[in-house]
Amino acid sequence: MRVYHTETQEDFNALMEELEREDCIWGNDNLLTKLKHKWMIWRKDTVIIVKKGALAILPKSCVTNDTLIVKYTKESKTNSKFPVVPQFVADWYEDNKENLDYKIWEYIYDWKYQEYESDFYDFMHDNSLKPIETLIKMKDGYEVEKEPLYYVHFLEGIGGYLNMRYDGLMRINGKDQDDEYKTQFTEAEIKSMKKGKGYWLLREPVEEVNK
Repeated sequence: MRVYHTETQEDFNALMEELEREDCIWGNDNLLTKLKHKWMIWRKDTVIIVKKGALAILPKSCVTNDTLIVKYTKESKTNSKFPVVPQFVADWYEDNKENLDYKIWEYIYDWKYQEYESDFYDFMHDNSLKPIETLIKMKDGYEVEKEPLYYVHFLEGIGGYLNMRYDGLMRINGKDQDDEYKTQFTEAEIKSMKKGKGYWLLREPVEEVNK
């Protein structure tokens, strides 16, 4: 499953063109470029979910796991000559790249024994993503989709953010990050903290705060 966030009409249009080339569908319609007006419903909060070649266009609030969301821009795919893949695809590739062709064959051969609820299973099952072709192309290089970053905001005001020194010492201060203190964290980093589940409830997306 892929989840894209498009902040502008131009980005949404470019994504529809790309997904149409992949032969994805919305309902029974495969002419996705006809859907450009759909961005106007939720505008900058629009997300597009792609699963097994089928699309859903929803507000961002419908996605409960923010780490699934990839910001899509018109330039994000055209500027890179390498495949741009989610972290879980990169992880599988790195674990299996020494004997990649065999490992791909083995995964498919043992298909019924694979973890069918995993993101990598969905990736391999979605023909529109061209999973085998993508994995082979990764031999020449690849880029990992940028993972969302968050602040942890404890107190109202500009000085109420979690700051973590690189030796693990924590304090509450402003949101600016420097060489000594880190203020921007991934979901995994927040949840791995001692009180991570509670901190996760206090998250603020860096992208939204800095607009």
